[in-house]
Amino acid sequence: MNVALIYGGRSAEHEVSINSAKTIEKILKRNHHTLYPIAIDRNGCWFLQKQVQSTIDERIPLWLVPGSGIYAQSGMLPIDAGFPTTHGWGGEDGNLQGLCTLAKIPLAGCDTVSSAIGMHKALAQSIFDRSGIPTIPTITVTTAMTATDSLMEEFRRRLGPSLFIKPENAGSSVGITALIDPDRTRFARALQLALAYSERALVQPYYPEVIEVECAVFEDSQEGIIATRPGIIKNPRKETFLSYNQKYTLQGGAYLQLPSGLSDEIETEIRSLAVRAFEAIKGSGYARVDFFLVDEKPILNEINTLPGLTTTSHWPKLLQHGGYSIENVVDHLLEQAISDFDRRWNLRTRYD
Repeated sequence: MNVALIYGGRSAEHEVSINSAKTIEKILKRNHHTLYPIAIDRNGCWFLQKQVQSTIDERIPLWLVPGSGIYAQSGMLPIDAGFPTTHGWGGEDGNLQGLCTLAKIPLAGCDTVSSAIGMHKALAQSIFDRSGIPTIPTITVTTAMTATDSLMEEFRRRLGPSLFIKPENAGSSVGITALIDPDRTRFARALQLALAYSERALVQPYYPEVIEVECAVFEDSQEGIIATRPGIIKNPRKETFLSYNQKYTLQGGAYLQLPSGLSDEIETEIRSLAVRAFEAIKGSGYARVDFFLVDEKPILNEINTLPGLTTTSHWPKLLQHGGYSIENVVDHLLEQAISDFDRRWNLRTRYD
């Protein structure tokens, strides 16, 4: 199969995207696919590469032609399907998915609508709430709101004495602040940081002793939606939350404990909720679903429709622990992308 491996982008997760692409590149080569690595630079320009690299050495520009495909100066690239590792804004939020759909490029993973819902956490939470899935109490803040003492105290009254503030549509712990007994200055700075990455910020209660749990979800042609056994995120540095550095750069940072050590009953409930969350947003392909355990009850934190795929990322580890071959899953995701695309493309578009 001819596969466009699309990575990079303008988001704050640019480097993570490159590292995810390096992992998928190795898998696609082992599976004997023909690769067309496509790097998106920080300005949003697309370039064809010989291989995935941290820097863009080959400046071969590309054009997307609606209804046709992706073109270089030499002509149209013979792409059967694409596999994006474009985490964050522009690549995980439905923009890339919609663009590729218009250019007749099937993409592995969630489609335009489910990607947009998953990336916009407030919208996703409203859908989860209506689906009866327990979620974290959340207040949405916009740039029009001023960080006054009265606003902070209102949030603390509704959510608790300590607060957790994050961008509404970012990932990898970018722009997040945990506020323990905040004052107005720290509250204002936290909102300013979150709103630097997103047009809206989410304010939630901070749970000091919370257990973070993750579950990988993927679709299988025989078994339908599969949720793996969950893992627990361990925080050996005892920081207030799992920062970007803890996840990706620090030695001895956060890691995934497998097996989780949770009871079979709790694991079963988490897996069921993960499948329900995936179904609620009409997900396709794969995702990672994150939970908090509060008083031994799982509460949905968020769904990641394009989770990290680096050598240290948790989605591949959860698959491996469950006895699933990531090579087989990746191949199935590509085949499913083509099948789903063909089905949608061939729907009737005229009323006769």
